[in-house]
Amino acid sequence: RMYCLKLYKAGLLGVTENRTPTMAEFAQGWWDMKTCEYVRSRMTRRKISTSYVRIGRSVLEKDILPVFGRKRLGTITSSDVDKWVVSNVESGRAGRTVNRMLMILKIMLDRAVKKGYIDRNPCEGVQRAVVAKTKVEIMTAVEVRRLFDPLDAPGVWKDEMHCTLNMLAATTGMRIGEIQGLKGSCLRGETYLEVVGQYNAFHEYTETKTHETRYVTIPVIVALGLARLREFSGDGYLFSTDGGTTPISRSQIYRRFQGALGDIGIDREEQRRRNLTFHKWRH
Repeated sequence: RMYCLKLYKAGLLGVTENRTPTMAEFAQGWWDMKTCEYVRSRMTRRKISTSYVRIGRSVLEKDILPVFGRKRLGTITSSDVDKWVVSNVESGRAGRTVNRMLMILKIMLDRAVKKGYIDRNPCEGVQRAVVAKTKVEIMTAVEVRRLFDPLDAPGVWKDEMHCTLNMLAATTGMRIGEIQGLKGSCLRGETYLEVVGQYNAFHEYTETKTHETRYVTIPVIVALGLARLREFSGDGYLFSTDGGTTPISRSQIYRRFQGALGDIGIDREEQRRRNLTFHKWRH
């Protein structure tokens, strides 16, 4: 009797080999380029990035398995998923983050439906979290002029590399990873850049976010600054301190950007209040 009770509590009493797996069992091999059926299937239809797979793996391990890992797929209800969404929002998670978690769970359970483990995806009908709309505040024209004033810029940015880097971001809207990944071979004279890749947050050189090469027009003053950097880095990474072997880090870019704002009178408190980040150059 005790043996049967143990099997019953474990959900193993009277089940066959075709029993519905737990979420943890079903999740084995997921979000891996080599072993995940979903990833391999999707890669035959469109390109996906390694960062996309890493995010899926992170959400699975940190958010999905702790809540649903021991549950059998057939016992996960829409009510369970809805409570999970609500609890994450109430705990202070951003709506955009919670919606990404919900999307990843839905993708996995869609695959469970295709494999015949469950008849219906419990994520269907679960409402997405509200994404708060934030006012986008950017630097004023006066502030930008002060940052790049020929007389003040050397003292504000401390060196020409960071001045050129931020001027490039301000005049093109290039993403920080694209700027880090910019190489001497991408410079096309004084006219434009050929943006072919990016240096991601995992210290890897990959394709651009859109998986496409694009051509970006640049002002002559930026082209001249990039040409001078190329004399040091060659065809390697232009924004580098080791001769083009590796690009400068994002943390260094952020620190220098914040310091430059401080030098023109925008202290850290005001930067936080106005949410002035490096990414705002894209606006």
